[in-house]
Amino acid sequence: FAERAEHIVALDKSPAMLRVARARLQHLGSERIAMVQGDFGNLPLPSASIDTVLFHQVLHFAQEPAEALAEAARVTRDGGRIAIVDFAAHQREELRERHAHARLGFEDAQMAALMEQAGFAQSPPVALDEGELVVKIWIGTRRPAARQAA
Repeated sequence: FAERAEHIVALDKSPAMLRVARARLQHLGSERIAMVQGDFGNLPLPSASIDTVLFHQVLHFAQEPAEALAEAARVTRDGGRIAIVDFAAHQREELRERHAHARLGFEDAQMAALMEQAGFAQSPPVALDEGELVVKIWIGTRRPAARQAA
C-alpha cells in the first residue's frame, strides 16, 4: 500500500516500533510520512480522515478488539478500506506469556462479527500460509450508512 499512498500515518504505542517503521518507509520520503505515537483504541486522528487502515499483526494484543475496530471505523472515510493481517485462531497458549498476546488469533466468524459491528462490509478472508500459525488477511469496506456522529 505504501508506494501508492499520497500520505502515510504510521501509528504505534512503542517508540522502538516507530523507529522500525521509519527505517522501512524512508525510501518513500519523509514529507509523505507522519510517525505518531498512540494507541489504536484512541486514534489521534480526525473522523473520516483516512482512506485505508492497516492493522498488521497487532489486533491480537487488543483486550477489546471491537473498540479498536470502532476507532478504525471512526477515522475511515465512507467507502474506505480496512485490512487486518493477523493470526487465525490457534492453540499456542505460550504466546500469552512470552509475547503478551491478549488472544489466540481470530476465527473467521468472530472477525466477520467484529467488522460488521464496526460498520465494515467484509470481503472473503485470505489465508497466507498453512503452517501451525496461519496468518490471514481480513478486508472490509466502510459502509456509509454506518457512520455515527462523532
